[in-house]
Amino acid sequence: MRRILGFIGGKASAGDVLEELSSELLGPGVSPEVWERLLNLNNLEEELENHPRRESLVVCLARCPDNFHALIVRCLETVETELAKKADDLDEAAETVLANALFVMSYLLAALPAAAAGGVGTEDAEAREAAGAAFMEKLWTVSGAETKPLGERIADSALRALFHDGFTVEEPDATEDDEVQEVDGVMPALIWQEGVGPEGSSQPKNGDMQANRVVGLQLLLALLAAGAPSAIVAQESIDDASVDARLSRLLIPDARPLAYLSDPSRTIPFRAELFYSLLSVAMGYDPHGFGLPYGGYFAGAKQEAFAHLCIQALGLLLQDVRDAALGKGDMSILPSVATKRPQELLISRKSIPEEEGASVQNVFRDMLAARGSQAEVEFMVEGIVTLLGTVSKEKGSYLPSSMRLPPFLPELLVLVFHLTACPKFVAGACAEGEVISLIEGVLLAANQAPEHVDESGLSLIEAAILLNLTSYREVCVELDEDFDGSLPESIPDFEGTAADFVALAALAQANENLGKCKASKIHDNIVQMSLFTLANVSTFADGLCMEVTSRLFSLFERCVKSLQLSRERLGFASHLPILLEAFDNALQYRYGGNTNLAYGLMTRQAIFRDLVSLVPQVQCHIDLDKDGEKERQQWQQRVEMHLHPISMLLDATVPMLEAEVEKHEISNSDEAKELLPRCILGLMPPPHAFQMRHLQRCAATHLTCEHLLAACLGDGPVCPLWEVEEAEEAEEGQRGRSSSQAKPERPAPEARKARERSNSRTRSASSNRSKGSGGTKAAASEPSALPEGAVTGTQDATGTVTKSPERDPGDSRLADGATPNGNGQAGVPTVPTAHQESDTPSPKAGMETLASQLQEAVASGVDVAQLLAQLQAAKAQEAVGVDLRVSGVGIQAASACGQVHHRSSCVCVNLGHPVHFCNLKGMNI
Repeated sequence: MRRILGFIGGKASAGDVLEELSSELLGPGVSPEVWERLLNLNNLEEELENHPRRESLVVCLARCPDNFHALIVRCLETVETELAKKADDLDEAAETVLANALFVMSYLLAALPAAAAGGVGTEDAEAREAAGAAFMEKLWTVSGAETKPLGERIADSALRALFHDGFTVEEPDATEDDEVQEVDGVMPALIWQEGVGPEGSSQPKNGDMQANRVVGLQLLLALLAAGAPSAIVAQESIDDASVDARLSRLLIPDARPLAYLSDPSRTIPFRAELFYSLLSVAMGYDPHGFGLPYGGYFAGAKQEAFAHLCIQALGLLLQDVRDAALGKGDMSILPSVATKRPQELLISRKSIPEEEGASVQNVFRDMLAARGSQAEVEFMVEGIVTLLGTVSKEKGSYLPSSMRLPPFLPELLVLVFHLTACPKFVAGACAEGEVISLIEGVLLAANQAPEHVDESGLSLIEAAILLNLTSYREVCVELDEDFDGSLPESIPDFEGTAADFVALAALAQANENLGKCKASKIHDNIVQMSLFTLANVSTFADGLCMEVTSRLFSLFERCVKSLQLSRERLGFASHLPILLEAFDNALQYRYGGNTNLAYGLMTRQAIFRDLVSLVPQVQCHIDLDKDGEKERQQWQQRVEMHLHPISMLLDATVPMLEAEVEKHEISNSDEAKELLPRCILGLMPPPHAFQMRHLQRCAATHLTCEHLLAACLGDGPVCPLWEVEEAEEAEEGQRGRSSSQAKPERPAPEARKARERSNSRTRSASSNRSKGSGGTKAAASEPSALPEGAVTGTQDATGTVTKSPERDPGDSRLADGATPNGNGQAGVPTVPTAHQESDTPSPKAGMETLASQLQEAVASGVDVAQLLAQLQAAKAQEAVGVDLRVSGVGIQAASACGQVHHRSSCVCVNLGHPVHFCNLKGMNI
């Protein structure tokens, strides 16, 4: 087997050989002697990881492109020579030569520049971009006696290396069968793992072969991405205008590698085997560590990093640069939003037709959409739900940090986005009853934004996934079930269905991004998709909960106010048609369960009366161009289509309701709701044909996915490809690798410098996302004769009266004893850590309650005196950080800086903070 560690390969160290290589690249060219020594190094990979040399390679490319090109040719010829050998001839030395040639070629391709930014840069940067563009043109141009461009040969070699007998796979014994059985041109025996694709994989679990697959995948990623990860700039500002400028730029400099690999008309070796292997490994990864608490920490970083690489490769292979050209420079998603009416699909008796969503341009998308067998769909659905479900399990775990979240959640969301365009996958998720779990996982994972990922881009992918999922009738029907899962921090506690959960998520997105949509097309796209999702759900939701209607009316009044302030610019009022459509859908198709919504509309009759008079007075569209008049007319038609039915209902019912309220002297909104008509047939025009919208491929999603993938590549398992040498380390001669990911199969030496970067940071409740979801509750702009609330209570936005003060559903502050999002456990309050401010009330505040609870504890047999004595002793030991445990009463005390974990019958003590008693024999003390 290949020698991975050791320094047996020669007298000179790997660093010395690499220095000679860099020197000769800038001079006459790499000599055969240096090349031979380089190929036989046994620690080449570790040296390249620990001592980033990308800047040196970039300089070589700009100054000596011919030498750079010659070195790639030499690498490729070496790889082709070694791949021509049979498994019996591929000994340890040959395996080392093949791996080293793949290493060097990966670093050379990663040194290529990213796509040009389009602005005016320095002369040095422009020269590098020009040299890189000329070099890539040379890679993909046939020259001399060659029959294929160099780029195509590199792609073929990468795939052949990933399925070479004795290096990355074990081919079946030819003596058992006359020939290897193929299924539709695919050799099932070569697929790395069972799961997706034809059955019959015979690959053993071999750590050395998996390490070699990592080498091949590294070359494939470098070929597809080139220098794109190096162009990602950390988001240091939240300037909304800069989001568009950043996300509207193509990063991958050349689309020809992917175009070649994904062309259905080309014959590519092992293309299908690669795609099925990547899917099987990614979906089959178990992040739970055999289902045991803290087991994820022992499940193997190598396997996790390998699955991470597979998901990144899938994300790149499912991209298609032709999507970016669809918008012709426009980042708006509106031209790509397609509308369908399920009533028109009755002929096929399916609202999820099998042929929908397939692509004829990208063979990988075709293969993904074609996966339709029950076993394959179940495997993919279960794998996605399991990986996304780690966030929910981590939030609901009794044991702190017992679940380790996978580091590839952003890339996984990109993969889920592509899967939502596959009707067979969506139909399988419905059949398995996993749609709600899938949506819950998507929303929770989208709120776990790593520092290297742009939050706006992740929010756009989240909104696109929700829009595509809710465009299926079967999904919306499944959402009419009670929801009892975990909630993101941007969504308040509520009691309702999964449809309420989706609606609250959509409204949270819309409220947060509404104020930014004028300055940013990305934020406007998020608002548009969120409102389309709301409209999709509104037709099927059997009674929206109060939290949904409250936020819905708040958003509606913001849009109406924008129109009232300016009749020459629509502003937020451009979103009125879709909001009115959601109201109309709920009334026409789900009136019986939407009494809160109906009553809230009736208390706002004055707003609708003003809106009826304002709409004809709108003079122009927000975009003052030649099509402004046409767009204004279209906007008016869409508003009037849904405004008039609602106004007719209000005109018919509000006077009658006001009379009944006055007659019976009703001052309680709950009693007033009982006077609402039980049926509105005849009070509104015939129901309209409801529409369901979904998002087609477009430039906005393509570019966002590309930026997410590039950022994750620069922070993933193969990030050393794009790392640069830090100035301070260069002066000291200690250029350490900085990576937050484990390198598969090859642990870094102790001298490697670890990157001080958290794997994932959860968006706080005070983030921008949660700002818009709260707000003050909506109220009518004009007093109504309907009761606004009981004498002893307050009224919410729907008119419902509460007998006691109630906090705003959008308020992130919790009442005493409450648990955030309903995910905590009763009787187990959070112990403040050293980084949290204690908000414990004064000792006198709960004396009576504490005394009574202590009496109950004494009655139950607890020695309270001994307990308090031990607590005082623990407090006295705070300065020295003594670890104190008293078995008799279950006391556990950690060091002065740690948070104490407790059992159900013990007392938790966090030294240096007020004492918290919790769950002592079933009682809250």
